[in-house]
Amino acid sequence: MTQIRQYFMSVLPFKRSGLITDAVGTMVLRLFGIGLVFATTVVSAKVLGPAEFGAFNAGLSMTIVLASMLPMGTDRILARNVAGAKTPADAGLDTALAHLSSLIAATLLIGLGILLYCFASIAIIPRSWQHSAFLAAIMVVPVTLTNLRQWVAIPLMGTRFAVLPEQTLVPIAVLSAFGIAFALGIRMQAMSAAWVYAGIGTTVWMASLLTPTIRQAYSAALSSSPRPRQIVNYIRSALPFVNLSVGCILLQRCLPLITVLTCGFSETGQFVIAQQLSGLAAIPLGVATLVILPRCVRLFRAGQTEATSESIRNAATLTFALSVFIAFATWLATPLLPYLFGGSYARVEQILPILLLMAIVESVSGPSMAVMQAMNLEHKLSRSITGFVPLQLGLVYGFSRLLGLEGAAIGLLVARILWITMVVGIIFRAQRIVSLPSLKIHGSEIRRILLSVRAA
Repeated sequence: MTQIRQYFMSVLPFKRSGLITDAVGTMVLRLFGIGLVFATTVVSAKVLGPAEFGAFNAGLSMTIVLASMLPMGTDRILARNVAGAKTPADAGLDTALAHLSSLIAATLLIGLGILLYCFASIAIIPRSWQHSAFLAAIMVVPVTLTNLRQWVAIPLMGTRFAVLPEQTLVPIAVLSAFGIAFALGIRMQAMSAAWVYAGIGTTVWMASLLTPTIRQAYSAALSSSPRPRQIVNYIRSALPFVNLSVGCILLQRCLPLITVLTCGFSETGQFVIAQQLSGLAAIPLGVATLVILPRCVRLFRAGQTEATSESIRNAATLTFALSVFIAFATWLATPLLPYLFGGSYARVEQILPILLLMAIVESVSGPSMAVMQAMNLEHKLSRSITGFVPLQLGLVYGFSRLLGLEGAAIGLLVARILWITMVVGIIFRAQRIVSLPSLKIHGSEIRRILLSVRAA
């Protein structure tokens, strides 16, 4: 027991972890978190029912979008500046500036929300979005504070320790709350579920501040006195990051808001479950991104174009093969869905094959986001996302209007095909590298990845 205590005390103070160790630890934690999220989805879907479950997830999607907007890009500046801090106390000023910037944006958002509420009768806002906005108002503050704490903690403690509370404690607590309600036969509503989620998120955030490293950073932030000019300059330097961060969130999380508008809350609940199940086939893509990024950066900066291309194509091949395998296994398990979710979620089985095909399509180009970052193509990536977001929203909206829930899945599939085609083209035009699977993969690359994981 003493050895276990000494181990945790050794990793909690200010200490940056090795890249490979941190990547592998984060991957394991992510897989565990995905399992917890899936269990929470199953229980909450039964407790809430399709309509309330869809409303809650639409509100959660709006919450995540707003939470990514409120810092106005200062969260990325925060992480970059804190990475150069020698001690946690050196992160105090940046921590204060990022939180004050978010407070300013939140104040403006609250004022806009009150204004829209007062003129709701003449505001052209669908009722479904108004309901989602009320739910988001309950959850947005805890989620924003959690995101900011993570951006402080990642460079100070390493990714796996930074995301540990939200990846484990929050889903376990939410799962317990919904599990108790299910055992007692209590039928919750989206509003009560939002309050439960917000309360748990706030409690875990406050508890995470007790970690010595984070406590020092936040204590230094409270002691600092940023001037208005510093806040303005901080926001101004961070604005270029808004397009990239918000664009990625919109591509991933805005879909429930579109399906709510076109299909209703009940159908949205089924779409959310199918989307989470299809996300299993996207796990290899996230893993490949963590593994390939540092190697790709080293090879590209060393001018080894051929080795860079080979590494990228090997990663794309592994990602595609694993995604196909997981998607096929998930499709084979679809007969189990009625036993997990009940007959009221029958539409999940109908749209799941389309979304699994979408996940496979996304894996075709491999970890293309990491490749573009390694090759200093962030500005092209940002502009591409900014232009593509309305296109994806329009395709999902148009197809769902024509074909219902299946149309939303088809629209998403078409959008992702166009996105992958565009990304592969950008990488090829910039560096003459084909970011696609190869017909053969070198065994040395597989051995290198396995040895890296084993060494970690």
